[in-house]
Amino acid sequence: MEEDQRSAAWSIYLALHHLASGAILAMPLDTTVTRDRMIAGDLDHALSILNQVGPTAAEIAPELVERVRRQVSGWETAGPDRLPDLLDALQELSELTGASLPLPLPPGLG
Repeated sequence: MEEDQRSAAWSIYLALHHLASGAILAMPLDTTVTRDRMIAGDLDHALSILNQVGPTAAEIAPELVERVRRQVSGWETAGPDRLPDLLDALQELSELTGASLPLPLPPGLG
């Protein structure tokens, strides 16, 4: 695996980690636009990262990248399995990159 491919997979991992963390902590996942600025939500950020580095990561894991793209694109209409499916993808990306970050626990479990 080349460094740019590992870096692309890690970028996707980080974007999904933020999305999972936001979902676990019940944070708003949509982009917020105010008069002064735009704050990209975790969902839009994940889609943006997939668009930027997805093709490079797909060189080493095409099925995983496509599955992640479907998961993120369908996040708002997906059923209750969306978070466990996302955590599975995070695990696969972690194995691919050889690195990981801990996920936050839901409030009251920490």
